[in-house]
Amino acid sequence: FNWLKPQVEVIYNHHFEQSGKGSKLVTVVLGAIIPVNDHLRFDVGCVQDIAGSGTDQTTSGVFKFALLT
Repeated sequence: FNWLKPQVEVIYNHHFEQSGKGSKLVTVVLGAIIPVNDHLRFDVGCVQDIAGSGTDQTTSGVFKFALLT
């Protein structure tokens, strides 16, 4: 499995709207980068909001392909 590159990210997002108000959100991304060759790779994963206030918590998937030059 030397071609599989795991990816883990923790993201903190804070929106300032008015004094004392706004939204805060902590998100975790778990996924993998799968290189096919020198010019093509696939990224797959799951994005999960795990904590926050003033906003909706969601779960979403990630699938993309990248053409590299």
